[in-house]
This record gives sequence, structure tokens and C-alpha cells, in this order.
Amino acid sequence: MYHIAIDLDNTLLNTSKASISQFNKLTGIDLFPTDENHYRYYEFYGWNEEMYEVAYEQIGNEIHWQSDPYPYAVEVVKKLFRTYQLTILTARPDLFYDVTLKWLQFHDIPFHDIVFEREKFRICESLNIDMLIDDAPHYAMEFSSKGKRFMIMDQPYNRNINHNLIHRVTEWKEVIGILSECCETKLQNSKLSKI
Repeated sequence: MYHIAIDLDNTLLNTSKASISQFNKLTGIDLFPTDENHYRYYEFYGWNEEMYEVAYEQIGNEIHWQSDPYPYAVEVVKKLFRTYQLTILTARPDLFYDVTLKWLQFHDIPFHDIVFEREKFRICESLNIDMLIDDAPHYAMEFSSKGKRFMIMDQPYNRNINHNLIHRVTEWKEVIGILSECCETKLQNSKLSKI
């Protein structure tokens, strides 16, 4: 069975909108989700990564609970669940395990496994995951440079990423068609290797 890993933040759900809203309240700075064109948007608040981590630990539960699924994401994931092995693979800290599970249950999102890990390539290799669906440009480049297919959810901060193993998705309705093509290619390659 084809095994798919799906990221959460800015892939399955719009975390940027909730994050910017919460960070605006915390800082008194008025940024808008349309201002977010950089993967590390916390730099717009004048924060370094350490300062971001402190703020994130304080308000992360609110951010994750208030994030909305992208249009058609829930419906597509339900269809995928019937055909594929699905793992939720998030780089969120374990601190947000409970709110993550509650959010997934609240939105009725099915999955077979969930993993909290930043080393996504290593996890995908160890779990025999065929494709990761994610928004992060650094993961896209790592996977494609190592010969693994990757589906990148289109975001302003990843539009400069291109590679023949990277499939760009602008809306969740496109995912099923891309996966069908990739599965067919894998099946054909598997048959050819047995000849």
C-alpha cells in the first residue's frame, strides 16, 4: 500500500492566519496574513528563533486550536484514508500533542499514525513513506535531492522551489490526481524491476 505522510501547519490547515493574529496580540504589531511571504515570518516581529520559541510555547495551544483546515482538505484526506496508509507528520513539539489530537478529532480527520518530529526525511525512510505532503521549502529540497517525491503545498515562501520530483499543489482537490499518477509510476517501476 502506498504510504503518505501529511504535514499539518500551512499544509492541512492555515496556521499562518491564527499565528499572525496571536502574535499581533502579543506584540501590538499589526501584520496581516498577506504579509507572510517568508517561511520564518516571526522575523517580521523582530524576533530571532529563540524569542519565537518562547512566545510559541506560551500561545501555541491557541494558535493550533484556532487554525482552520484549508478548503477541501478534510474531504480529500477522508478519501485518501480509504486507499492509502496515512501518517500525520508534524514538526510541532510534543508539548502540543493534546491540542493536535483534539483538533484532528474535532475536524474528523482520519489517520493511521501520527509522528511529532523535525527530522522528517529520516522518519519517512524508517516508516517506508512514499511521499510527504508539506509546505516547507527545506524539506522539499532535502527530499528531492535524495531522490524522493514530494508534494509541496503552494505558499508565498516556497514558490522559488522547483524540481522534477516536487509536485506543486495549489489546492487540496489536486492531491488525488497527483497521487494517482505517482502510484501508477511506482507500480510500473515495481513490475519492471521484477522482469
